Amino acid sequence: MDAVVCTVRARAGCRLPCWNRDSPRCVEYEGVKDLAEAAASVGVPKFVLVSAAGVTTTCGGEFCLNIFHGRALHWKLLGEEALRRSYKHGGLRDLSYYIIRPGRLSNNLGGLLGCSFEQGDQGRGSITRIDVAAIVVACIDGHCIPNVTFEAFNNKNKLAPAEDLNKFYFLDPDEPVAEGAEITSRLLP
Repeated sequence: MDAVVCTVRARAGCRLPCWNRDSPRCVEYEGVKDLAEAAASVGVPKFVLVSAAGVTTTCGGEFCLNIFHGRALHWKLLGEEALRRSYKHGGLRDLSYYIIRPGRLSNNLGGLLGCSFEQGDQGRGSITRIDVAAIVVACIDGHCIPNVTFEAFNNKNKLAPAEDLNKFYFLDPDEPVAEGAEITSRLLP
């Protein structure tokens, strides 16, 4: 197996106690953590996680949505950290991860607008699902530096998204996760 692509999303809504297998905690954190650990343990060389823009936001619209949807963004961020720990830098094997934080997903036709890539979880915008899929494939095909977290949005440029993929090479890799570092919900941007 060359890569694992994880695009899980918990369902919103209230749950009865003990019936929470599809809760944000179980899906966005525990599920991602278990999948990343399993993939790393058998040496799957690449792991691509589609997360969400705004996971580090503590105010604004994302914060309100986070509160009303079972703290989904909080659990997504912890899932990202679990992936980083499983695929930590400098391991015995050549393992790489890619964490894509798309903006609001749209069902519009993809490939018509350009793409912009940011880091630091400050940007806002939307992106088509088709363009996110193209970004995932580009990561698997080696068109992006390894061990990186970035946000992706559509912009108004008429460049084809494939031309924008050259911007991948200007992204900064994540800082290595320190051994024994405490898990926080604000470890990286």
